[in-house]
Amino acid sequence: MRVQLTQDEWDRAVAMGSQWHAESKDTAYGRGHTRTLRPSEIGAIGEAAFAKLTGVAADLSYKRGGDAGFDFKFGGIEYNVKVSEVEGDGALRVIAVDNERGYTYRINPMTTYVRGHLVADELAVVFSGYAEGWRIKRNFPDLVPGVGGGWSNYVVPREKLVPLERILKKPPQAE
Repeated sequence: MRVQLTQDEWDRAVAMGSQWHAESKDTAYGRGHTRTLRPSEIGAIGEAAFAKLTGVAADLSYKRGGDAGFDFKFGGIEYNVKVSEVEGDGALRVIAVDNERGYTYRINPMTTYVRGHLVADELAVVFSGYAEGWRIKRNFPDLVPGVGGGWSNYVVPREKLVPLERILKKPPQAE
């Protein structure tokens, strides 16, 4: 599912993302492995696109320590939008461990994680699907090292993601 942003929407998201807490982290997670944009800028663009798609306002403001573990809440469900600069293999990656800092992230079984990637030269985000936290933990419990080994992720292959169209019709239900 493709979401087209205007130049103004894109630029505002990049400006807000450049102020996020992740920018203060001097770790592989904070630096990311990107070509032109910082991880937090990519995240802000993804959130702006998801907001446009769902009609739910995006909160792109700075929060010391980051957000509450989710980016949106609607239909009683929390959503965490995960967007990469390139499509790659299309898998959803949810960070589990920051190996450099020795910090373990808690995947929330009640949160729905949404996967997307940028098409920067066209000011667009393509969302390929989602997976609920409880399904990730149950079906994909093995951690996979991130690029460069600075962190480890839960990984859901693209073909195992649920089409995003289902969220728009009826939000996913927790089991």
